[in-house]
Amino acid sequence: MTNEELLVAMSNMMDQRLDEKLEPLKKDMSEVKDRVTNIELNIENDIRPGIITLCDAYGKQFDRYSISIESHEKMKTDIEVLKSIVSRHFDLLPEERRAIGQ
Repeated sequence: MTNEELLVAMSNMMDQRLDEKLEPLKKDMSEVKDRVTNIELNIENDIRPGIITLCDAYGKQFDRYSISIESHEKMKTDIEVLKSIVSRHFDLLPEERRAIGQ
């Protein structure tokens, strides 16, 4: 056997042993790829639409509450005005009428 043939034989033997050692890693890598694909599909099909739905609902609720808060603030202002008017009118009533009203 010549040196070249010996080198080719050794190279083939090393390639075979390397392939044997790498086979479990290839299998593990394939399983990891499958799991990543499943996770990506889960995110795309289940999680992302759920998040979009939550964001839409939150936005609508926020708008409703924002309008409600503005309305509530206006009512508070109106009540304060009414209280001051009633108080001034009560002070303008003669004392006898205040006694009857109480």
